[in-house]
Amino acid sequence: MSAHAVLVATLAAAAGRPATLARITRPAEPRLPRGTRLPDAVRVVELQAASAEAAVQAACEAATARDREGWLILDLPAECLAAPSLRAHLDAAVLPVGPTPLDEHFAAAVLGDPRLVPPVQAGPPAPVWLLGCGRSGGEPAVARFERSMRAAVRTGAPDAADAIRALPVALPRLGPSDAAGLVVGTLTSRLLCQGLHLIAAIEAAARHPSAAPLRRQDLAESLGPAPSAGGGADHRDTGERLRDLAEALEAIEEGAGPSPQDLADAPLLEDWDVGLRAVRALTGVVSGHPDFPRPCRIRTSEVYASDGRTWVRTYSRWYRLGRAVGDTAPTTLQ
Repeated sequence: MSAHAVLVATLAAAAGRPATLARITRPAEPRLPRGTRLPDAVRVVELQAASAEAAVQAACEAATARDREGWLILDLPAECLAAPSLRAHLDAAVLPVGPTPLDEHFAAAVLGDPRLVPPVQAGPPAPVWLLGCGRSGGEPAVARFERSMRAAVRTGAPDAADAIRALPVALPRLGPSDAAGLVVGTLTSRLLCQGLHLIAAIEAAARHPSAAPLRRQDLAESLGPAPSAGGGADHRDTGERLRDLAEALEAIEEGAGPSPQDLADAPLLEDWDVGLRAVRALTGVVSGHPDFPRPCRIRTSEVYASDGRTWVRTYSRWYRLGRAVGDTAPTTLQ
């Protein structure tokens, strides 16, 4: 079963939206494991289909026969999304994409079907929405994901690349406690915070099916009057930050980092200098930071690597370097 479908159903229940999760599988796919518990507001229906065509028919029947209020979440093979008969029943078509280049390649192959990604202005059915999974880091991570998917699709289907669009919220990697809680219908606070923004994004996508792009302010109707406390910020935990840092240091050592993509969405630190902490850090005025919507003076986390002029890698993230204090880079940074 798609863990993402279970997660969305659980999040919908947490947000006060009763949900029916219709899982449509092929004959060789297993049923839900025994012991799986979902919230009382979630009803699960498992249907088996011998082919993609049969899966589409079963999904259409499930959409037509819904007998209660709330969300209907269809969990079915991605290739079924290309069927016009199914798309006519969907308020929002969402394709989850994992964090690896192989995940993006498989998704790009699906999106290469011209029936799946018509021009945004072409009217219904609107293009699918992509959901970046395992991609913590806030809005910059969403921007990198969308750009990467557009490039991947352009390789095989150039005409479809311009219609690629991602939901403005990405899902983080599921840690052990996240995954264990999901099986018994509970959510960690970190996953709940991110997930409620995802629910708002899906509802906004249903209200604005042809939006290109969907902006975070479009989520306000579902989130209420204070939408700023979540989805766009960087919610990575210590383990995620250390994994990202290890990958960055490995790339630097191999001469492959930072890449242009790493720096394209990195915050810009101006008037920077080496700050005094128990560890080496930078101070400066930052803009484009996922946790600080307006330019402000900050002290970074520990510096791990830098070329001393144009970029720095701290414990938490990449930064592009603008002008230094006095316009001269401190020699102690390198």
